[in-house]
Amino acid sequence: MYQELIELLYENEAVEAVALFTDQGHLIENQLAISESTITQVCASLVTIKNGLAGSNREMKGFLVKTQKYTLQAYVHSDLLILLQVSSNFSINKTYHNIQSQLGQKTYSPASGDAQAVSSNTQTEVAQSEQAEYSVEWDDFRQKLATLIKRIAPSGVANKMIDTSMKEAGYADSPISLPFENAVAIGQSVVAKIPNASRRKLIDQEFQVLAEQFAQQ
Repeated sequence: MYQELIELLYENEAVEAVALFTDQGHLIENQLAISESTITQVCASLVTIKNGLAGSNREMKGFLVKTQKYTLQAYVHSDLLILLQVSSNFSINKTYHNIQSQLGQKTYSPASGDAQAVSSNTQTEVAQSEQAEYSVEWDDFRQKLATLIKRIAPSGVANKMIDTSMKEAGYADSPISLPFENAVAIGQSVVAKIPNASRRKLIDQEFQVLAEQFAQQ
């Protein structure tokens, strides 16, 4: 049903693998080199953030998740949440805009699987949404993230985990502000570094609450 869309996404050299979900987080197709259970958890977190933004009258069009091994780009398109495994050798921004340009001409409905033209009004709304970038004060976000991690790790370890995730995301120094999506991606990277599974799950749930609080500011 979605083969045409998947083939279209693979036309981008940066795209190594594709996963498709409904916008509510139900798995449709998983071709990523990551377990289905892990991808489902990642998608559930993205849905939580997307819904949190929607509650604040903001629209999530994309999201970046970076780990030590993988770079994942997420796109909300029509009734789908698309998760791509992309090569770090390519520009993330260029890949995002290339795919936005491709998908901007079509919409895919889980009900029919058919491609249809997007109305001019919808294209205008998407363009306006992409121009509005919501940022958070990094010091405030970092302080609250560190307080959360310090519940299960010493202060020095918590700060080192955050610094490592910052460097992995390409930030050598602490910025004054960060796009909300980038700040949350760094937070998710920090949580993923917690070795104990039960503690990681607990902190991940609390981090989602923290992310929603910032989304509603």
